[in-house]
Amino acid sequence: MKTITTILLTAFTSVSTLAQQQPKTAAQSHSGNIVTFTTSEKAPADFNAWTFNWTTPKRDTNTTLDCVVLDPNGHEYFRRDLSSAPPGRTARSDFMRGFAGGDPSVFYGQHIRIMFRCKGGKAEFDSLAKYSFEFRKVRPPEPARPGHFGGPINAAHILHEKKVYVVPTHEADPSAQESIHRFVRQVRHAFAKDAVVITDEEALKLPLTNEVVIAYGTWNGNAWLTQSLGSHPIKIERDRIVASREFPGTDLRLITAWPNPKNPQLGCVIYTAQRAEDILDMNSVFHGPTDYVIARGSQALKAGFYSKATAPWSLPPDDGSMDESYGAVIGQIQATVKAD
Repeated sequence: MKTITTILLTAFTSVSTLAQQQPKTAAQSHSGNIVTFTTSEKAPADFNAWTFNWTTPKRDTNTTLDCVVLDPNGHEYFRRDLSSAPPGRTARSDFMRGFAGGDPSVFYGQHIRIMFRCKGGKAEFDSLAKYSFEFRKVRPPEPARPGHFGGPINAAHILHEKKVYVVPTHEADPSAQESIHRFVRQVRHAFAKDAVVITDEEALKLPLTNEVVIAYGTWNGNAWLTQSLGSHPIKIERDRIVASREFPGTDLRLITAWPNPKNPQLGCVIYTAQRAEDILDMNSVFHGPTDYVIARGSQALKAGFYSKATAPWSLPPDDGSMDESYGAVIGQIQATVKAD
């Protein structure tokens, strides 16, 4: 499976490897202060989720970048700041009612326009990359109780600006633990420069009632996970992960959203694994549109949703699918591009 970056724009959420890509020349780019991608034909009808597949642009330092989705009347449907998005990453941006954007039916039989605006310089989109729209019919996730965080992973990342990263201090392997600390600092620098990085022991001494907590580490290695979250419906064991069905192995990973234990109106995101060494580069696993992802390496084994009618959340019976968010594809359309 190809590694995909979901930039924090809605389902713009996971990070692929933080290694830099080779830059493209200006001759190979769509370059401008405003670059607009439009469906090359009108969208189909009867979809309830849609995706824009793209590659993040190169741009000068000290510039800002945002993205605006326009409805057929030219009004703003969705907007997100992308100034912290690293260049040259393959990205997938997902939209669905109640998650990102409004009612998708406004686009039935209409063109969709996505406008990227760069202030202080120009954005350079790789002309050799593929830009396309995909339309799907998905089963909507179960809503949470009113006033409570309801997932998915992306919602925890994007619906509240104040974030804190929590790193472990109790991993059995000190070298792996220090590598986790370095990796988390890289992630913070790339995607949330205003966030702070603290240890699990420091986190336990703070209220953290107004922050989205993003925790990294094994369940036993990160004391904040151990002491704050208590019992969790997905069990990480030495030789398997047990969700609605079992996933055998000793090199498995789990990324999951969960209500902030100190403030259920906010979410938290947990990046954990059976082994500390597998925490490194966990953001290479595609995640965002669902509540949780179980993976081996960068290969997702299961992406699903919790039942949220009661607290704590629970797991519904397994539906047999690998990705409960994806649904049936009912249309794919290439994008045209205009640079101004």
